[in-house]
Amino acid sequence: MYEKYLEFLDLVFEMQASNDGIGYEDITSKLNVSRRTAERMMEAIGASYKDNIEVIQRRPKRWRIVKKIEAPSPTVEELAVLNTAAELFDREGMHQYQQYITNLQRNLKANIEHTKLTRLDPDIETLEAAEVFSHRPGPVQILEEGLYEQLQDAIKGFNPVSFDYTNAEGETKRHFKVNPYGFLHGNNTRSYLLAAMNQATFPGLTVFILTNMSKLIVYKKKGFKKIEDNSVDNYLKDCFGVFQDKRVYTVVWRFNAECADHVEKWVFHPTQTMKRRRDGRIEVQFKAGGLYEMAWHVVTWGDLIEVVRPKKLIDVLREVRDSIRLPD
Repeated sequence: MYEKYLEFLDLVFEMQASNDGIGYEDITSKLNVSRRTAERMMEAIGASYKDNIEVIQRRPKRWRIVKKIEAPSPTVEELAVLNTAAELFDREGMHQYQQYITNLQRNLKANIEHTKLTRLDPDIETLEAAEVFSHRPGPVQILEEGLYEQLQDAIKGFNPVSFDYTNAEGETKRHFKVNPYGFLHGNNTRSYLLAAMNQATFPGLTVFILTNMSKLIVYKKKGFKKIEDNSVDNYLKDCFGVFQDKRVYTVVWRFNAECADHVEKWVFHPTQTMKRRRDGRIEVQFKAGGLYEMAWHVVTWGDLIEVVRPKKLIDVLREVRDSIRLPD
């Protein structure tokens, strides 16, 4: 009964927090309940807050709560995990995100009564000290001052930007003027800008490494019209990692039986299918581009993996293997 009450309250606060409101499909998906249960929950909310509910869409129906209802204070665990998130962003070199999270934690604590906060602080500090990330090798991003914030403003305002772009040696190679669409954060401690260039010559989105960008200019008096297909999600759906290939490949990998149980816990790509063969091996299949990033991942599995398809990935693997310098 207590759990159902919490679900009811959570639904009420979500209706208040969402500008687009919620519908039956949101409730069934979020709470894993039937359509009839979702209808009964909405009937109960309607009876409890009848003067405070607005229908914002009729087909399919969506509702939201229009007047503020006092939300519960954040828990010790929620406040502590914000500090953990800030440390993770800092380690990845995403210092602006770290500052956002730190400010959010401060603002939440500022709205808690001092007497209650005095009781919470020791537990928050204990939980924060208990969360530690292991060290791992990798560069730390150092962005030109103000670059990230200016790009955020440009994305919000649909404003074109221009910048100088350098190579790994720090030599300026080109000057670009692009329409910024969004950010992409890789698992290699790097962040990227996804932007559209000249649509006739370069359809789709192009990736730019943020640390290679300098002398950014935002053209605030100009605007661009977003192309619907040029979304970050659409860009990523055919990628293994960050960079796209000119084509999408059907990829088939077979993993040895000795690591099959471990492999079944992995998600290599959203389109993947897995099946266990009669000999105990696991076969993984998905569709994606990005052969070089695939190759470097395959290398980490050593002799536990066999690349079945595509054949071109095998060629790239040989190239990667030959590029690794070993002692004589």
